[in-house]
Amino acid sequence: MPPSTSDPEKYSLDEMMERLKGKASEDPANGELVTRGDGSQAVRVRKRKRRTDQPKREEAKRHRRMRAVQVGTLLVGLIVLTLVIGGLFLYTNTAPFRKGLSDAVSQTLGADVDFKMFRVTPVSANAELVSLTWKDGGFLKQVKLRHLSAKISPRTIFGQSLTGDEILAREGEILLQPPGAGRPSSATAGIPVNFGRTAVTKLDVVFGEPTAAAFKLTGTEGSLNIVPNKSWLTLNLHRGSLAIYGWPALKVDRALVDIRTTEAEVLTLRITDSLANQGQMQVSGTINTQSPDDLSTLNVKLTTFNLADLLGPEIGKLLNLRLDSREAANSNYLAFTSGAPGDAELVVSFTNSLAAESSLTGLHFLAFIARTVGDDPYYEKPEFDDLTGNLRRKGGRIDLTDLHLERKSQLCIKGNLSVAADKSLSGTLQVGLPASVISLARDTKNPELESKLESMFGSVSNGFRWVTIELGGSLAIPTDDFARIYNATTAAPIAPITQNADPAADPAADPAADPADPADPADPAADPADPADPADPADPADPADPAAPAADPVNPADPGAAFEDLTSPPGNR
Repeated sequence: MPPSTSDPEKYSLDEMMERLKGKASEDPANGELVTRGDGSQAVRVRKRKRRTDQPKREEAKRHRRMRAVQVGTLLVGLIVLTLVIGGLFLYTNTAPFRKGLSDAVSQTLGADVDFKMFRVTPVSANAELVSLTWKDGGFLKQVKLRHLSAKISPRTIFGQSLTGDEILAREGEILLQPPGAGRPSSATAGIPVNFGRTAVTKLDVVFGEPTAAAFKLTGTEGSLNIVPNKSWLTLNLHRGSLAIYGWPALKVDRALVDIRTTEAEVLTLRITDSLANQGQMQVSGTINTQSPDDLSTLNVKLTTFNLADLLGPEIGKLLNLRLDSREAANSNYLAFTSGAPGDAELVVSFTNSLAAESSLTGLHFLAFIARTVGDDPYYEKPEFDDLTGNLRRKGGRIDLTDLHLERKSQLCIKGNLSVAADKSLSGTLQVGLPASVISLARDTKNPELESKLESMFGSVSNGFRWVTIELGGSLAIPTDDFARIYNATTAAPIAPITQNADPAADPAADPAADPADPADPADPAADPADPADPADPADPADPADPAAPAADPVNPADPGAAFEDLTSPPGNR
């Protein structure tokens, strides 16, 4: 087998030495033969560096250098940014920045601006008080917000405005006043505080002078939205108590008001009463805001609304009514001016709500009628199926006119009723009873009482017999003159009650055929003497007559005493 070409060449030691000596002399780069001091020889070789080409290692070195540069640049950038943000943060919490912001807001809105304890961080802004006051013209007079906080966009700290979604305030107050002179200023789109809305947990809205406001809404939860180029301000209100000057407080459910430059549009104002099944009063319309003397008229609609919540709890003890407004000309409105808050006027044409009972109570004549028609409890607190009327309230005075309260076949009351500012009561009522009800007095033991009722009540009209009475006293203690009319009425003759309606069939029913009839002038037993004559021994009214019974103060035979007993309040009988 021939030797492989890859096998190493074989040579002897002497041949190796010869070859080394020969190469050293031939190529100095391979070494130089030198003789040492001890006589020995050696080949001195020049030290050589290895120069190999390695691309991967070079690429790794370049990456390391670039990364180091990037990290260094980033660190420097962060340091610079931190310094800038810190500087801006310090600047935004300085007086010059607050003054610049307030000046920008003032120039945009035309208002005097005041910030108290204003603080800004890269992500939030806070203030103890922000106050905006318009001195020259404008319906919006003042806005005060307390304990404010807002999340802001971090990029806005580099700009000239504060931007975010919402400002939260725990308390706030809005004062609305029509200007005495001048024109209101309008908002522009360049406001340096740009938030979607401002929410206030407890907000008061005052219309007019704070000490004598025409309207004052307190304790409401509201939001304020600025809508540039469309309206000055939009108020969205929820809950609260509405006080109209001189009126009882009303409970607000919700309201939406658009305040423009020359007017305020009440898009909706819903008021609820205090009863379980809450009635509603809807108010809407335009408020004129150019002058304190401008009359504003708002539309009013009632739905099952409690009369006592509208006119006061005192009148609710007299009239228990749930009202629905009804269509009528020149009615169903609320009119007012901010310059005369006490002259606010409410006019409503109403009918009774079918969803609730309507009743009348507390008037003395009702108790009298109840006792004389067989102790019918209905007449002590009558309820009505049909009820209409007109309501007018101006300041502290209340007028209920064209009243018509009716329960078919039982009772009808018509007339007017007024309550003055001092709660005094006045009015005229026509009280109607069916003839059949008046005839029930025949069942009592007092024929004279029945006779007086026959004389008091007039002829039949519209199915009722009528008597007119006057009201007086106060809402707390109402009075009427039914007693005076009763006592002044002369008893009318009454035909005796018989079992047979035909006089010919019953001889006792014919006065001429009855020899014992005291009313028969031909009867010798008849007493022609004056019943008031003291000489008449048979006169039961003669106090000298020993046979005359003593007057019983509660005996129905004594008309005055009977009426005083029957018309006194139930608790005093």
